[in-house]
Amino acid sequence: MFQGATNAAEFYAENEIRAQKAKENYDEWVKQKASDAAEKSTGLKWEIPGKNKKKEEVVEGMERFTKYQPRKNQWRFDLNSKPALADLKALLALPTLPEFASDVKTNHEIHLDAFATKLQQAMKKQDLKEGVLQHEAGVELKVLSVDYVNSDDVCKAMETNTTISKLTLSNNKIDSDCVAGIAAMLEKTTTLTYLDLSDNDITNEGVSGLKEALKANKTVTTLDLSMINIGLGGSRHIRDVLLENTTLTRLYLNGNDKVGQRGFEVLLEALEKNDTLHVLGLSNTSLGTEAVELLTQLLAENKNSTLAEIPLTGNKFGTMPSKLEGLLEDRGDAYFKQQLQIYIEKQKQWEKDEHDRAAAEKKRKAEEEAKRKAEEEEAKKKKEEEMKAQKEKEEEEQKKKAEEEAKAKAEEEEKLNKEKSEEEKGKEKEAEQDTNAPALPTTTTTTTTTQDKKGTGKPTPLTSLPPTSSSASSPNAAKASSSSSSSASPTTKTKPAGSASSPNALPRIGGAKKAAKPSATSPSKVKAPPKIGAGRPSSAAKPKPLAKRSAPRKK
Repeated sequence: MFQGATNAAEFYAENEIRAQKAKENYDEWVKQKASDAAEKSTGLKWEIPGKNKKKEEVVEGMERFTKYQPRKNQWRFDLNSKPALADLKALLALPTLPEFASDVKTNHEIHLDAFATKLQQAMKKQDLKEGVLQHEAGVELKVLSVDYVNSDDVCKAMETNTTISKLTLSNNKIDSDCVAGIAAMLEKTTTLTYLDLSDNDITNEGVSGLKEALKANKTVTTLDLSMINIGLGGSRHIRDVLLENTTLTRLYLNGNDKVGQRGFEVLLEALEKNDTLHVLGLSNTSLGTEAVELLTQLLAENKNSTLAEIPLTGNKFGTMPSKLEGLLEDRGDAYFKQQLQIYIEKQKQWEKDEHDRAAAEKKRKAEEEAKRKAEEEEAKKKKEEEMKAQKEKEEEEQKKKAEEEAKAKAEEEEKLNKEKSEEEKGKEKEAEQDTNAPALPTTTTTTTTTQDKKGTGKPTPLTSLPPTSSSASSPNAAKASSSSSSSASPTTKTKPAGSASSPNALPRIGGAKKAAKPSATSPSKVKAPPKIGAGRPSSAAKPKPLAKRSAPRKK
C-alpha cells in the first residue's frame, strides 16, 4: 500500500526527500545549462599565459570587453546578458586586465567614498597628485542580476582572482542561500579590500553564515551591509566579528531599520573594545535619543579612540545634539588631518617607487635589448661557423672521392698493363718454341696390315700424301700429327700432317673388307695423344720413333 514503506509517515518522508533531491538536481541542471549557453554564445577560448606564450597571443579578441568597462577603474557585468557570465569568468581568470586603445571611452574619475573624496580634494589644493589614491582605490567589479543560480560562479571565479580589489554585488537577488559561496570567497581571497553586499535580502541568517569568514579575513577593509534586512540577531553576529576582526576600518549598516535601540546597545559592546574601526554608518537604523546619549558618552569618555565618522541621518532622535556633533567634528578633523598626512607621505613614497620602477623597467629593457643583440650575433656567428664547417666537410668528401677514383683508375690501368705484358710474354714464348722445334718430313708413309686374297696378311703400303698447307704453316698441327703417328695402333692409318678429320676420311687400300687385327705381339697399351691445350713439349724433346710391328702369323 505504501510502496515498501511501513507506514504513511515513512512514505511521506521518503517522498519529501525525493522531492528535495529532485529540486536540487533541477537547480543544478538550470545552472549548468545557463553556464553552457553563455560559453557557447561567446565562442571564445581563454588561456592563461605560460612560459612559452606571450600576453599578446592570449588577449587576442579582448576588444569585446570594452562594453563591460564604463569607467577606467570599473568593470560592469549584467548577467542577464547571455555571454556576460562566460566573459566575466574569462576576465577574472586573466593574470592581468586588458588595456584598450586610446579611442575607448573611459572616465578617469576614481570611484571613492565620501572620506576618500574629501582627501582627494585636499590633496588637489596642495597640488599633490592622486596616484596613491588611484592605486589604493584599485579596480572595481560591479555585477548585476546575481541570484542563487549564478552567485556561486561569480564567487568561485573571485576566489583565485588577483586583479580585482573592489567587488560590488549591491541591488541583486542574493539571499541567505547564496552566502556560502561568498563566505568561501572571503576565506580564500588575497586581494579583495572592498565588498559591497547592500540592498540584498541576506537577513540575520545570512550574516550568521558570513560571520566566521569575516572573523578570519585579513584583506577586506570596507564592508557595506546596508539594507540587508537585519535586526537584533544580525547585530549580535556583527558584534562578534568586530571583537575579533582587526582589518575592518569602514562598516556601513545604513538602512537596517530593525536594528533599533537594542541592536545598537549590542554593537556598543564591540565598539568599546575595537581599535581599528574609523567609520560606522548608522543612518536610518531607528535610533532614538537613548542611543545618541550612549554614543556621546562613548566618545566623550574616549572609550573608543579610533571612531571618527558616524553618519546618523534619518533616525528618530531628530536634530543631532550639539555635543555629539562637536565630538564627531573634532574627531573627524583630527582623523582627516592624520590621514591626509599619511597620504602625503604615501604619495611621496609612491612617486619615488614609480620613479625607481620606471628606471628599473628602462634598465631591464636595455638589458633585454643588449641580450637580444648578443644572442643574434652569437646565432649569426654560429651559423657562419656551421656553414664553414659544412663547406670544409663537403670539400674533404669531394677530395676523398677524387682520390678514390684516381686510385681505382690507377689499379685498373696496372691490371690492364699486367695482362698485356703477360700476353706479350706468351707470344714471345710461342715464337721461341716455333723457332727451336725440328723440321717435320714433307711426306709420310703409313703401313697397314690387311688380308690379301690368299690370306697371307702381308703389309700393303699406302700412297704417300703430300703435306697440306696447314701442316707446313701450323706448328701445333705438326705437333699433333707427330704425336698421333707415334702412338697409333697397328690398325691406325697414317694421315697427312695437320689433318684433324676422322680416320674414315682415308680410302681403304687393297679393297679389303675388314682391317687386319693387330698382332698379339703389339703393345697392349698405347699412350693417348696429349689433349689440345694441355701443354707444349719442351724444345729439347724429340719425337719418338714408330713402334715396330711384328709380322702376322701364317695360318
